[in-house]
Amino acid sequence: MARFMYGRNGADQLCWALFIAELVLSLLPALVPGQAFAAFIHYTTLFLCVYLLFRMFSRNLEKRRAENAKFMQWWGPKQSALRGATSPPGAGRGPAAPTRNTSM
Repeated sequence: MARFMYGRNGADQLCWALFIAELVLSLLPALVPGQAFAAFIHYTTLFLCVYLLFRMFSRNLEKRRAENAKFMQWWGPKQSALRGATSPPGAGRGPAAPTRNTSM
């Protein structure tokens, strides 16, 4: 399998985001009634799955990396804001640095 994947893109951040979007969308028909809505969601998730596999197995690394970089430019600030909003006050900071008493 490693030999097959050599020179291919594999799973990057955009692939994981597409996968999560696909999972969330696949749960919607259970929550919202309507056969037409369910069919629309089904085909949308099918498209996302095909696109995700296309990106993972693509050998055009330069283009896939550019797509991922563009996605990360868009998602990076949102991810930082989400992580900052959900972490408790003081989280992410290391232990307080010891202070030296220089007054003698």
